[in-house]
Amino acid sequence: MFEPFIRIALITSLLITSLLSMPVIEHTWHKNEPAAQTTIEQLKSTVQSALPSPWNVIGERIDQSFWPTVDTLRDRYKGYAIELAGPSFTIETAVKGQTSRQSVTRTKTAVLYFIPVWSGITRGQLTKDWDEGERVTAGDFALRNVSRPGPRPSESTIYGWNKQYLLICKHDCEIVERVARKFKISKRQ
Repeated sequence: MFEPFIRIALITSLLITSLLSMPVIEHTWHKNEPAAQTTIEQLKSTVQSALPSPWNVIGERIDQSFWPTVDTLRDRYKGYAIELAGPSFTIETAVKGQTSRQSVTRTKTAVLYFIPVWSGITRGQLTKDWDEGERVTAGDFALRNVSRPGPRPSESTIYGWNKQYLLICKHDCEIVERVARKFKISKRQ
C-alpha cells in the first residue's frame, strides 16, 4: 500500500540530489555586454575626435550586421555601427509645370560600420561578398518597390581594413577618410 509513495519519494529525492550536484549553467551574454559596451564607447569617442566641426556622433549600435537580410553574409559582417549627422543644406524643388519653388532642408548623414576582421580577409573575398549582398538586396528592393524597376544605387563604400576592423561607410561618406586615418586604416583599392 505504501510502496508507490516510497517509489515517488525515492525518485524525487534522487532527482533533487542530481540537480543539486549539477554545475550551475550561466548565461554568458551578459558577461560580454560590458566589453562590447566599452568597445563601442571607445569607438564613439575616437570617431567624434576625428570629425570636422559640423559632424557629430548621434548614435551607436552593438552587434549590427551590414548585410542583415543576406543569410550567408549576416554573421561575417556583424560589428559596431556609429551613426553620424553632418551639416544641413537646402534644396529647391519645383513641381513640373508650376512656377512656385519649395525649399527643403536636409542633413547629411553617414553610418560607419566597424566589422571585426576575420582570418583570410582579402579584396577578392570582399568583392565577391559585396556582389552577392548587392544582388540579394537589389532583389529585395525590387520586390518591395514594383513601381520602380531596376537595381537600387549603391550608397556604401568599403574603405579598408587593419588588423582589427574592416571599415564600411554608408550614405554621405566624405568624412570616412578622416576617421580611417584616426584608426590607422589604409584605403584598399
